[in-house]
Amino acid sequence: MTDPFPPHWRIVGASVPGSRHAAVAQVNQDSWLYRQVTDETFVLAVADGAGSRPRSAVGSRLAVEAAFASACAVLPLRAPEQRQDYVELAGRWASGCRTAFTRATEATAGALSAGHRDGATSDDFATTLLAVLAMPPWYCYLTVGDCFAVVYRRPDGPRLVVPPLMTGSRGVTRFLTTPESATKMSFGVIDEPSLSGLALCSDGLIEATLDVARSADGGLCYLAPADFSGFFEAGIDIDWTGTDLAAGLASPEYAAASGDDMTMVLAVRR
Repeated sequence: MTDPFPPHWRIVGASVPGSRHAAVAQVNQDSWLYRQVTDETFVLAVADGAGSRPRSAVGSRLAVEAAFASACAVLPLRAPEQRQDYVELAGRWASGCRTAFTRATEATAGALSAGHRDGATSDDFATTLLAVLAMPPWYCYLTVGDCFAVVYRRPDGPRLVVPPLMTGSRGVTRFLTTPESATKMSFGVIDEPSLSGLALCSDGLIEATLDVARSADGGLCYLAPADFSGFFEAGIDIDWTGTDLAAGLASPEYAAASGDDMTMVLAVRR
């Protein structure tokens, strides 16, 4: 059987419904994706559908698919050589991703509205998104909303590289469907060329997995604690699967930390 992962990598993902959502029989509105673009290039993505929107579970699925489709569209025939080239690639990827998502939601809304008095709108599919286009040793990312990314490097441990906003400063969450995302989607390059692992998480895992500390300017910031390393160390084991990850995310300890859906996709160098 062909190894489904790029050379020297294992990728595991899982998504579990939050206890608050389960209590009211609400479906899991998160989505995640891992897919190869070439033998050594792959896309990871997580998306968190807005609980207040009726079709956000569909929106989150369309978002991660748009991240992959747009990555395929913008990937150059030859890998860039300079960091700035990768930043520009990330910008093109972000722009293409939003365009692909908008087209997908408009088409889906149109199909759902056909023959119905109460039609669907694009806003019904509101979702956040975080995606990484991995071209080791370079890692482009795009993000809108409160998902976050943690990298792992032996022996230094985990480091939060794409942080969520602090709870007290969030205000109105920005979604892929909001007009501002056309110009304010964040993108860039993760500066960890020798990383040993990468984890993308939905915002339901903020309270369960991150610590809060005081920054140099006196403000509060999130940090990835040392015990986040446990995910990466577990991911090295070839017998550890998405089922095991899901069981961990569904544990009483995590359920007590957050009632929201919890999703993680984990890539570990073997």
